[in-house]
Amino acid sequence: MAVSRLVLTAGQIASPQATLDGVKLSLDLDGGLSADAHVAHLEVRSPSAPALQDLRLSCGSVALGPQDFACPAGRLAARAGAFGPLSAAMSVAFERRSHTWKIDVTRIPLASGRAQIAGLLKPGGWSLDVRAAGIDIDQALRLVRPWASLPAGYQVSGHAAVRVALRNRPALTVRVEARSADLNLSNAPGTVVAQQVTASVSGTLARRNGILRLDARVSGSRGQALAGPVLLDFGANPLTLDARLRRTGNGPVIVSRLALVQRNLMRAQARAVVQLSARPEIVSGHVRVASLRFPAAYSSYLQLALATTALGSLQSSGRASASIDIAHDAITRLDCSLHDGNFTGPGSRVLIQHASGDIHWTA
Repeated sequence: MAVSRLVLTAGQIASPQATLDGVKLSLDLDGGLSADAHVAHLEVRSPSAPALQDLRLSCGSVALGPQDFACPAGRLAARAGAFGPLSAAMSVAFERRSHTWKIDVTRIPLASGRAQIAGLLKPGGWSLDVRAAGIDIDQALRLVRPWASLPAGYQVSGHAAVRVALRNRPALTVRVEARSADLNLSNAPGTVVAQQVTASVSGTLARRNGILRLDARVSGSRGQALAGPVLLDFGANPLTLDARLRRTGNGPVIVSRLALVQRNLMRAQARAVVQLSARPEIVSGHVRVASLRFPAAYSSYLQLALATTALGSLQSSGRASASIDIAHDAITRLDCSLHDGNFTGPGSRVLIQHASGDIHWTA
């Protein structure tokens, strides 16, 4: 007598991390080795992970040796709540000598784009890399709405490429990179608008010994953005913002570096201590504007606010600088300087030439 098929069924399998209901595992031995697994309902004990319905894993060819195991061409299918039906190609390999699992999932449909996942699990730690391209930003935000959302009245559109890398050694670390070449953003009153912006965001978040650290960079190189009276042209003045933050336990957020560079417009740095609570407070802070250059500073920060006045259409040149101290949300000291400022209005109704000077103020 020969055994051609083995079937294992379980009504429920539970662990501190997950619960599986309606489990069926089939192993076919005729004409080679193949395997199929079906889980009626899988729920991970995490509020950020959606439950999976009708999860099916199939492997038409299983490679089983004395030291390893592999499923080089498997399939995965499931229904994942708001994510809808999922279907992807999958490969799994286990190397017994090093006790290492390798998992690759490709061609995952996600928000009109495609994603792929590569995972590594071994006794010394684990890693997970997720890459996605052609992601519709609006659809993606609707999918993650149970966990994160834009402020009320805001709309966003465009497409993005994203990479997320997670590691648990030597510290729990998350690395995120995202880029969009057609980002659009607006709010209901029209006071915040971004059009066809080419932007990128990258950052590393790490937790070790109760200390949370964040290093991030934001850049914009094309398109325009409006925020109240401020108009930024990223094509003329590309923007780069670097930030470094640290928090120990539930203590204040230490902003050790905040550096802003806009080519031909501004160079500025800041540091601060911010207490997070129901009403966040800047406990202390210092801002240094090393250079604010005209005419870009006038067209970006002043022209819209002065549009209905005699100063609404000036030709300008020169440079300014400033230093600001803050304590408990209040400015305690202000030092600013104007270097060779020139401002000319139509018909010379306004004329300021080679103006230089300083303002020093303390509370």
